[in-house]
Amino acid sequence: MARTRDFDEGVRALLVDKDHAPQWEHASVAEVPREVVTALFE
Repeated sequence: MARTRDFDEGVRALLVDKDHAPQWEHASVAEVPREVVTALFE
């Protein structure tokens, strides 16, 4: 999970810029492709 762009974005939004406004790769959980989720568990 730490290798994803969203991890970096979460760290930026919370700890670096402290703007609490992350720009996630997908707008909602429902939009995350099944392949992405499966890859995280491999």
